[in-house]
Amino acid sequence: MKKHWIPLAIVMSSTSLAAQQPAQHWQAQSVEKRAEQASSATVKSSRIDESGGNTQPQRASARVLSERQQAGSDYVWIYDAYVTLYRDTDYDGYYQGISLEFDADTYDSHARVYARLYLGVGDVFNEYYTTSNFSINGDSADDSLIVETELLEGFPSQDYEVLIEIYDAYNDELLTVYDGYDDGDLVYLPMESREYEYLPPAQVTVSTEYGGTGSMGWLGLGLFTLLLRRSRNK
Repeated sequence: MKKHWIPLAIVMSSTSLAAQQPAQHWQAQSVEKRAEQASSATVKSSRIDESGGNTQPQRASARVLSERQQAGSDYVWIYDAYVTLYRDTDYDGYYQGISLEFDADTYDSHARVYARLYLGVGDVFNEYYTTSNFSINGDSADDSLIVETELLEGFPSQDYEVLIEIYDAYNDELLTVYDGYDDGDLVYLPMESREYEYLPPAQVTVSTEYGGTGSMGWLGLGLFTLLLRRSRNK
């Protein structure tokens, strides 16, 4: 029995050649976690909402920022943020998954807010998720929010920066902005969306039996000869 390794296919994605091209469309799937409770997975897309006129931030199409915005208030701020990257299927150093945890504080005893999260290069940022409304309580460290995201489409392989915007949940006022200028953990993040993951060609083992020349072939021939001699002797 002989084994031959035969590659089924070698397919190089043409998108890898255009890694630096700006994406015309992007989308990401996220889950937010808070106080050991997790939301259902939500896909944020840059495509225009076909239902039309949907003003809910969580369901509206993703936005693009051509420049960093300035906050209109200073009574809410982000104390700290942490990033963990995961899921590098092709082991090229660029990750498809990002877990972002941030802790927002306020001078008031209580504030109701929501956050817009972006990934960008230079000063151009693509929104990849908008959180639901959540509460922050003074400077408590127990009200942090975690958002785990899988980049599905439109993020070429390169180093990104995370930008976080916090908005007032009641009047949509921009309260604070937090980015790589505030926290070094939010810059130089090697990431790529799913279509830029290169998977090596699958291989299959093909087994071929040679009955006439292999050991089983010689054994069969010997048994046949022995039976033939016994038949002649009779």
